[in-house]
Amino acid sequence: MSIVNVLNLKKQYGENLALDDVTLSINEGDIYGILGPNGSGKSTFINILSGLLSFDDGVCRIFNKDIKKYKTIIRREISVVTQEYSIYNDLKAIENVELFARLSGLKNNNIKNKVNEALERVNLTNNSNNYPNTFSGGMKRRLNIACAIVNNPKLLIMDEPTASLDPISREFIIKTIKEINLTGTTILYTSHYLDEVERICNKLTILNRGKILITDKTKKVIDKYKNRNVIIAYLNNVPNNFIRKIKEILILRDEYTITKYDMNLFELKIFCDNTGVILQRLIKATETYKIYIKDIDIRESSLEEVFFKLVK
Repeated sequence: MSIVNVLNLKKQYGENLALDDVTLSINEGDIYGILGPNGSGKSTFINILSGLLSFDDGVCRIFNKDIKKYKTIIRREISVVTQEYSIYNDLKAIENVELFARLSGLKNNNIKNKVNEALERVNLTNNSNNYPNTFSGGMKRRLNIACAIVNNPKLLIMDEPTASLDPISREFIIKTIKEINLTGTTILYTSHYLDEVERICNKLTILNRGKILITDKTKKVIDKYKNRNVIIAYLNNVPNNFIRKIKEILILRDEYTITKYDMNLFELKIFCDNTGVILQRLIKATETYKIYIKDIDIRESSLEEVFFKLVK
């Protein structure tokens, strides 16, 4: 059963068409990914579904109700986890969750149990009487999620919930999202970490410049464009002139990314179909520029490759 139905949705800011004829449906029980580069319309779409933003044309129905007519009723069944921490530092963790429980309309005789369940779900029971300003980024995000799920929402919108978190915190959040979904909550999920989306989202839509590029089951999207491999190399002592001229040095026609993890360690990803040739060029270049290869791997194409292919 569909709980979100959007038909020919349009939103314009002056001359800029932020959403251009967007049509999609989200079924009950989905973990549905919305992807796109900056300026693609993701935030506009999420804000419309959250009831924070109006739209110019089209239809948006949530729980089979028109959002323009029944926004207040719909919002009682929706929770949102934003990129920013929506918590109060002058309230204890348990007081934050209690506040959101009351704001969501939970009855007094039910609040205590629901608050304790939410804190337990995110593994903050032992920190419930501490203040958020003593928490790490990962703990703040977990508290944020506890506040969002205390009312058992039918739809949970999560906008970049793992942004800026360390790998261990990210993994815990992903595990928690799966558990929340198993309790019956449908999840709309955005992230720049495409490996996360590939792991947890059963369906996805990729937006670019307000238009839908593709909508389908995640596996089908990957299989449809699966024709290249990915070389992943972890490199130490990488000089700036190598980074600036990497496309010329390796004679790359395909997409690549290079990410700096600390002062010395870089991750280089190259999406290519002529893997052997590129690998030989990379090894030769590392010898020339005296770069140390800490690790190297070759994998099948992934959602990340599909994304780059579609939005380039």
